[in-house]
Amino acid sequence: MKKFALILLSAFIFTALAPALSGPALASDPDITRLKELQFDVGDVLKLDKKDKTEQQSQTYFGEGQNPIQEFIIRIINFALTIIGSIAIIILIIGGFQMMFSQGNQQKLDEAKDIVKYAIIGLIVTLLSYVIVISVQSIFG
Repeated sequence: MKKFALILLSAFIFTALAPALSGPALASDPDITRLKELQFDVGDVLKLDKKDKTEQQSQTYFGEGQNPIQEFIIRIINFALTIIGSIAIIILIIGGFQMMFSQGNQQKLDEAKDIVKYAIIGLIVTLLSYVIVISVQSIFG
């Protein structure tokens, strides 16, 4: 069991550090001619009047829709569904690990099966609620 835990830990560390340790592919040089397009004058940016600044910064936080309250509610619902779906997937993974580590104990296996079953039900409810939100949004939006 210690050997398996060590292998699992080292695999996790390797997968976590692999993207950080990899370097960029140096197959071609960047396009140097685009540097002129990317330059700007810092003085122009720092010397804005108050009225110029307010004209440039539009206060549209929720897009170009007609009803910002509706868009705000839709964003909150989408955020909540994302969080709930992520939690359901994490619980599904935990239930799978409990199922693997039950070691033939029928009581632990039944508990793990219940966890997996309820996580799948949670995912289905989350997906159906997302479909309902999209349907309502298309009706009223």
